Amino acid sequence: MVVILADDMGLASLYAEHGASGLPTPYLDRLASQSMSFTDAHSGSAVCSPTRYGLLTGRYAWRTSMKQGIVPKWGPPLIASERMTLADVAKVAGLETASIGKWHLGWHWPKKGGGYTRKPAEMDYTAPLGGGPMEAGFDYSFGDDVPNWPPYVWIENNQALSIPTGIMQEDDANGVRAGPMTPGWSLEAVLPELTRRSVKFIQEQSAAHEPFLLYLPLTSPHTPINPAEEFQGKSGVSKYADFLLQTDWSVGQVLQALEDCGIAENTLVIFTGDNGTSPKADFEGLTKGGVDLRGPWRGHKADVWEGGHRVPFLVRWPGVVEPGSKCAEPIGLTDVMATVAEALKIPLPSDAAEDSKSLVDLLQGKRLLRPLHKTLVNHSSLGEFAVRSGKWKLCFCPGSGGWSAPRGMKQAKALGLPPFQLYDMVVDPSEQNNLVNRFPEVVTRLRKEFFAEVYRVSLDGNSWWGKLPWKKDEVVVKFRPCPLKVVTYNVLEGFGNHRVGNPYLPGKQRKAGVFKWLKNQSPDVIGWQELNGYSTARLREEAQQWGHPHAVLLKERGYDLGLSSFYPIEVVERVTKGMHHGFLHARTAGIDFMVCHLWPFKGEQRLREVNPILKRAKKILEAGRPLIILGDFNALSPEDGHLMNATAFDWYQGWKWEIIKVGQPHTGVIQAVLDIGLGDTWAAHRPLSFSSFPDKPRVDYIFASPDLMGSCSQSTWFETKAMHLLSDHVPLSADFSSSLGE
Repeated sequence: MVVILADDMGLASLYAEHGASGLPTPYLDRLASQSMSFTDAHSGSAVCSPTRYGLLTGRYAWRTSMKQGIVPKWGPPLIASERMTLADVAKVAGLETASIGKWHLGWHWPKKGGGYTRKPAEMDYTAPLGGGPMEAGFDYSFGDDVPNWPPYVWIENNQALSIPTGIMQEDDANGVRAGPMTPGWSLEAVLPELTRRSVKFIQEQSAAHEPFLLYLPLTSPHTPINPAEEFQGKSGVSKYADFLLQTDWSVGQVLQALEDCGIAENTLVIFTGDNGTSPKADFEGLTKGGVDLRGPWRGHKADVWEGGHRVPFLVRWPGVVEPGSKCAEPIGLTDVMATVAEALKIPLPSDAAEDSKSLVDLLQGKRLLRPLHKTLVNHSSLGEFAVRSGKWKLCFCPGSGGWSAPRGMKQAKALGLPPFQLYDMVVDPSEQNNLVNRFPEVVTRLRKEFFAEVYRVSLDGNSWWGKLPWKKDEVVVKFRPCPLKVVTYNVLEGFGNHRVGNPYLPGKQRKAGVFKWLKNQSPDVIGWQELNGYSTARLREEAQQWGHPHAVLLKERGYDLGLSSFYPIEVVERVTKGMHHGFLHARTAGIDFMVCHLWPFKGEQRLREVNPILKRAKKILEAGRPLIILGDFNALSPEDGHLMNATAFDWYQGWKWEIIKVGQPHTGVIQAVLDIGLGDTWAAHRPLSFSSFPDKPRVDYIFASPDLMGSCSQSTWFETKAMHLLSDHVPLSADFSSSLGE
């Protein structure tokens, strides 16, 4: 595997992607003809370090303590030592790993006499550095930190290869900053040396018949714009254009090495960029020379507009990817980690690559039933956010959020601009027509989706900061601290012959594996289901044993358990003396549980069964206690058609084949929320009295398991009902084994 990350290269820099660029890039154009090109790909940020973090960890960098900007000169490591990385995934699969190129994710800089420092005068260049590529899982590393920042030294395997006794002079026009420099350091020699080292690594691994992952973060066409002598004047346009051609050549040498070693046909290659093209390219000068590296995209590097983060993304995977194909699905560079993991058949733990989605299905030419990302987050250099959902893009700032004008609130206010920007990216990819005042309901929906995305997984440091488009007290109200872990039956099915996943072991070891996993997770509550088909006598027997033969063992370990069946709720409550988990099967940390298991009741019969739950929910809410609803929800029936909007009903009509195939489809979590009366539209459709219920029933979380969310019908129900018809609800798709506290 080879992952090449160009530095400051927007989508329009590739001639194959933007034929009007006027500057052919022959090596990359050839790669594009052999690859699938993702034409709506986005870097994790509009600047450098955050994108590199996201690519290597599968996690947005704004979830760390760095909420804007980049890792500063002499900055500490951004990747936590315990975080799983792309290199770790490859190593688990048995690949040799190497990082060759620009790092810019921070180091522990050694201090004379011991410890670490951020002061250049205190640096000990004879001591090993820490916190770099080796600590991030790479077996071998070579490169510089940042090509236009000190120290100007080569670093190999955590060791500086020279003592920077010279001083690099400031060259602001070329982006070069003054500081310690290796005597004789040549800015022109950097890219050729990285290219040579990469080719050498490929040759050595091939000769040893060792599979490998090469991460090649190039230093170009970022400043300093210093093309090698053989490329100077080659474009006939400008020094920057020469440097872009050298970047293209560098990629070509790596690809040629794969060909020469005879391993190109079984090597997956990904080429992309860390953010959009920099204004250091001198767009006006390029235009005079007949070169356009901006295309239709507004803005450039650092901006929240498309020019800041829409980047090339080419994937060559012989035998899997159709050569020359294109994919318009919006993706992010955070998706690289999950893609590599699936390609290598390495399962990812739940606390790794939280923002990464595998592209393997898309690469295989499969059609997705729902968007890969419900929300894709863009981030500018100044920390301003934008969120992409389908065709809509909402920028939570009035201007660029970066370097383009208008860049701040003062400039925007002088121009009378609204605080947000809403664009239809299908009809207006250049982001010229702000629709924020025309579609307020879309703005509200996308703001809610972004809110849910931010708090979907844990954050480092504060849970709120000034760039978020909501007030701090909204976070406190909607997301109460909840030190509680819940495990439900769908992750405990490993005791039987059902679907299981990591970290469960197969076969006879499965049971022991589940208990080992439970011990490590230390959940507060376990909810057990699957008593369907049992007789009343058996149900009573199971109730006395806390549910299931294996549940007896769990109970002995101190876990609270609940039961369910397809028997009427009132019957089960009577038989089990209130232990049915349709009611309160646990009271831990002040949280009340209602785990609803209502299928196969239909129509008015289901309403009668729901009434006891309504009464119980009313008591919980009126008492001001937190309520969590989990569940395996009821089957869809024709009697419920009046609950659907037109879109959902169309999905249902097209889904009848599954009714024939499996007998009954699931409706997903929203149907159950409506059924139990916690939705604002419930009273309009139901004969049962809703008048005694609180005016605005409140649900802080609505959880749907990933498998329930996986089908088109459920996805449609989730989006239309929860986001459009329910008020104040925060729907989240989550594995029930995850910590609700996070």
